[in-house]
Amino acid sequence: MKNNSTAIFTIKDFSFSYPLSQLNKKTIRINGQIDIKKGERVLIKGPSGSGKSTLLLALSGIIPYEITGKLGGKILFKGQNIDSIPPENLHRNIGIVFQNPYSQKVTYSVEDELVFYLENLGYSPGEINRRLNKLYKSFNFSAYMHRSTNNLSGGELQKIILSSVLIAEPEVILFDEPTSYLDIKSEISFYKYLKDNLKDQTIIIVDHKLNHNISFIKRIIELDSKGNIIFDGHIKEYKKLFISGKLSREKKSWNIEKFVTLSKSTHEKTLKLELSNLYFSYGGNRGDKPILNNINLTIETGRVVSIFGLNGSGKTTLIKVTSRLIKLKKRKSSGKIRMFEDSGRTIKKREFFDNLGVVFQNPETHFLYLTVGKEITNGRYIENVDKIAKAFNITDSPRQNPFTLSEGQKRRLNLANTFFLSKRIVLMDEPTFGQDENGILNLIKTINILKRTGMGFLIVSHDTKFIKSISDKVYYLKNGKLKELKTIKKAFGENSENN
Repeated sequence: MKNNSTAIFTIKDFSFSYPLSQLNKKTIRINGQIDIKKGERVLIKGPSGSGKSTLLLALSGIIPYEITGKLGGKILFKGQNIDSIPPENLHRNIGIVFQNPYSQKVTYSVEDELVFYLENLGYSPGEINRRLNKLYKSFNFSAYMHRSTNNLSGGELQKIILSSVLIAEPEVILFDEPTSYLDIKSEISFYKYLKDNLKDQTIIIVDHKLNHNISFIKRIIELDSKGNIIFDGHIKEYKKLFISGKLSREKKSWNIEKFVTLSKSTHEKTLKLELSNLYFSYGGNRGDKPILNNINLTIETGRVVSIFGLNGSGKTTLIKVTSRLIKLKKRKSSGKIRMFEDSGRTIKKREFFDNLGVVFQNPETHFLYLTVGKEITNGRYIENVDKIAKAFNITDSPRQNPFTLSEGQKRRLNLANTFFLSKRIVLMDEPTFGQDENGILNLIKTINILKRTGMGFLIVSHDTKFIKSISDKVYYLKNGKLKELKTIKKAFGENSENN
């Protein structure tokens, strides 16, 4: 698709090297030419780390105006070199939604976050209120309009970030994994809003999934890990090639068997983490209604327990309370959290944290060090750290700064760190975030291998296909209460959010 007579974007042999990327000699490349016409709806796919997010940053002007580095090739916006257009003009015409909503949050108040973009563009209060009312009906965020953005769930925050860009109604909107934290109901509402309300805008979506909810997308561009365009055409043709297996794709395996040998993580004694009669309420402006209401749950080594539920249902809160990051005695809460061996011996406080690992929803929450290697080993030096980084397909250089990784690579770094520390029970909040299909398959393989070595898992996820493939027990969290779904079939029948 190289007829650029009406192109709003022309991308030709784009390349970019981030600051300090010389440590791993990594240059992002998009080889060849892509022309995107005004009003087109385009889905860009490709493996984690292939440069999709970097391309969106360049199309928005954030590269090179905000993020400097070595820029090559050419990007034209309406026939002009994008780096010759004043950034204020780009910001007025091009909106962007980052893959990680925590990276885009700029204010402490939900209301301020929603209107921040429009206020900076000089819109009147009357026009701002008109646009807000339009979004209320589609995204149903009025219930937490007066809350702090720091107290939102990941899905709730993603709704606010999406709305803060949609409300500006820019000519072009760039979406990077826009539904990565959304439950299926919110995802459907989001794509319905795009279809019904964005008639003239150019929409470019980066996503690992070919989502059936993106029914208005007609064109797909797929990249390989080296930035080569392996497909650019109509969605119908793409589906034919995909089904026939003619679409060539790379499949990188995580070398987990070798990793398990390196970390020496094999355990024999059964360990259990038990939640009994657990009630939890934040109080304050969030009210006294319990987020968790009489929770009884047991996680044990060698087993996988998974929980799914709507955005804001309390899944992340349950992870925080279970890991004792939130202390029950300091809140309007009650209940008991106990870790013990099968012999009945209770695990004391210091041992509790030695045995418990947490993978947080936001990958950057983990980062304490300036290199990938130290992040994996928690600051210790070990000779084989480069092999672990490669085993998880993170980077070829353990000296790379973790903040320069793609979101998918950041998540794999979180996993490598948690597994390297040989925790017995691991709590995982949206572990598939940022992962392509191959990465998810490798994660499933990893969990199954580590489960056999004596690790136990509590997994919170909206990806019901993923939790169906790895779970021994599945629970649904609604109105603060856990409902155990006795069979996997029932778990993904009437209670499923992702059929």
